Amino acid sequence: MNNALTIRNLYGGYKGNELFQNFNLDVPKGQFTALVGPNGSGKSTLFRMILKGLKKKSGQILVQGNEIDNIRQIDLAKLVAFIPQYYIFPEGFSVRQVISMSDFAGRTCNDDEIDSALKTAGIEGLGDRMANEISGGEAQLVMLCRAICCKTKLILMDEPTSNLDINRQSQLLKAAKKLTEEEGKTVFCAIHDLNSAMNHANWCHVLDAGKLYASGTPNEVFNENMLQDVFHSDAQIFTEPISGRRIIIA
Repeated sequence: MNNALTIRNLYGGYKGNELFQNFNLDVPKGQFTALVGPNGSGKSTLFRMILKGLKKKSGQILVQGNEIDNIRQIDLAKLVAFIPQYYIFPEGFSVRQVISMSDFAGRTCNDDEIDSALKTAGIEGLGDRMANEISGGEAQLVMLCRAICCKTKLILMDEPTSNLDINRQSQLLKAAKKLTEEEGKTVFCAIHDLNSAMNHANWCHVLDAGKLYASGTPNEVFNENMLQDVFHSDAQIFTEPISGRRIIIA
């Protein structure tokens, strides 16, 4: 089995609007996979179904080969860590204490594991800060530390960079990519920033109104026809001559 997540013949969505119909998708193990698409395309809805926050009507969602219908919520939390778009930390706790708090599955982490997570995320100096006083970008990196300490093989990230400055965006995505390269974790990230997806992901899925428009490497998926068809944009893609990075310019 080479997929951390497999979806087959999925039907579902919110009541009265079954956005997904006969939907299929694979997330390969040990890779950074981006999920891109315009607002309303179904990215967050799909994540909710994967996490059992929204019941699917039919079809299969397999996490590490296990059908989620056969997995208790507490056991699913042992397989998948989730980083939401926003998170408000409780008052009176340091960053280290927030990371050390038990998760839904009841797991905790020790000081060495916290130090390692902080180092991976590049925020070693934040450990003793009060968690409710840090910036939004720093909070997302703390949530990544919590996900690391969950010790799951699969991490889902729902628009984690949507409110971050350019430096924090890069820091978060590089740290997440590092987890795939050095620890063999799988990251499945819904993201609006197409340039970030194009230059950080190993694999990419393009979602359009509940349908999979394209899947492949970023070089295969990102082209001007896709930008026009899915995002209705006349943006162009250029290659930066020094670094060789591809850049979308609207």
